[in-house]
Amino acid sequence: MSRSVFDLHMTIFWICVVIGVLVFGAMFWSMIVHRRSTGQQPAHFHESTTVEILWTVVPFVI
Repeated sequence: MSRSVFDLHMTIFWICVVIGVLVFGAMFWSMIVHRRSTGQQPAHFHESTTVEILWTVVPFVI
């Protein structure tokens, strides 16, 4: 029983590691590619009801 719990733990751990590497990789890539010294201009987002509803509902559904 203990061995199967440990195996489940390790499987979920490695899935979390992969997700973390992907997220941090995307974050660092974005920081390098979109840095201010290259002359990039940020997008101007104003209040978007559709976007706010989506990022409230999607995590709730998940």
